[in-house]
Amino acid sequence: MLDALLKEIRQCRLCEPDLLLGARPIIQASSKAKLLIIGQAPDTKVHQTGIPWNDPVVIG
Repeated sequence: MLDALLKEIRQCRLCEPDLLLGARPIIQASSKAKLLIIGQAPDTKVHQTGIPWNDPVVIG
């Protein structure tokens, strides 16, 4: 069930026309996880590598 959901999310292109880099949902999940963290708006590095939370931290 989780695998099917992840596949569906990764194939989503609903917002692609509005995204400069195109749509590429970045997801990492496990059915054994006890914590769920959801983020939005990855920057260029995450989009290129597919690794969640891989962008530099910008403060200010």
